[in-house]
Amino acid sequence: MSDHRPIELVMALRKQGITDARVLSAVERTPRQLFVDEPFAYAAYENTALPIACGQTISQPYVVAYATIALELGPQMRVLEIGTGSGYQAAVLSPLCRKVYTVERHKPLLRQAEARFKALKLDNVVTMHGDGLKGWPQQAPFDRILLSASVPEVPQILIEQLKPGGILVGPVGATPSFDPAWLRENLPKMPEEMRQLEERGEKPRAEWIKENQAKIEERLRQLGLKGAESFSQLLTKMIRTETGLEQEALIPVVFVPMVPGLPQESRSSHDGSDRKT
Repeated sequence: MSDHRPIELVMALRKQGITDARVLSAVERTPRQLFVDEPFAYAAYENTALPIACGQTISQPYVVAYATIALELGPQMRVLEIGTGSGYQAAVLSPLCRKVYTVERHKPLLRQAEARFKALKLDNVVTMHGDGLKGWPQQAPFDRILLSASVPEVPQILIEQLKPGGILVGPVGATPSFDPAWLRENLPKMPEEMRQLEERGEKPRAEWIKENQAKIEERLRQLGLKGAESFSQLLTKMIRTETGLEQEALIPVVFVPMVPGLPQESRSSHDGSDRKT
């Protein structure tokens, strides 16, 4: 029996204003159920972010599609993605450009994504385990750069890896602080969960928020984004010109923050080498 969920997702995206035929086709052909963890397989084609390993999320399909359109991709372009995550965004990019270079700091996530790329025969996706904030200078310059995690401001080193006339798209702005008073009003159980964890010395508030980002985003949608003024991230489009950068704020978003360096467990084994899937 055929799975109608990909088509239903595409129809939902159309209703939200996503009309680019190439991008919609890429979303429809990308089996999102392969990129989510088993407990969330039932929600694979819902238009929502979902949690994955290492405290990260697989982004909402609407945001993936919107960001992909903003890149204005051409078939001969080389694209750098910062933050591989599950690999879903790279898989959507794959049929739309010549090559995708994707960098991930969490080695377990990267290995899972590589296995998915191989299973789907996405031969134009190249991966690297490394610090995404440094980009991939050995492969620069790139026609396009996509940030799949938020930054307070785009590092100059990434801008320098963009070709003249190139486009960078990513969430820019402060990480949501989730004021405790606002949380108590809108998400009453969550501050208590955080307090109990902190009392037991298990997880500080920032780590708990990061690991529960998808849960918080879903609750915000249920509330109609009440309290959205607490968030200051905007999906931003930057075009590198001869005289500098042209910037355009697109839509408000909530992404996990981009963290510098590598996780402690990865540092001893990091070799900075790239792998072709």
